[in-house]
Amino acid sequence: MVFITAAAAIRGFLFGYDSSVINGAVVGIQRHFGMGPGQTGFVVAMPSPWSTRSAANRCCSSARPA
Repeated sequence: MVFITAAAAIRGFLFGYDSSVINGAVVGIQRHFGMGPGQTGFVVAMPSPWSTRSAANRCCSSARPA
């Protein structure tokens, strides 16, 4: 139970950190690539689902001893 609680706390911290980094980069992404609001929203939203899926694959698909 302690491990699950610690993992959830770390995940919450990383989510907040990731959100603040992305929030600070939005204007730079829009200016550099000349994107509109819809395109920027799509680009900013994509890393979160893919990183969550990747972490789940690493965690849950590893071979477990019998």
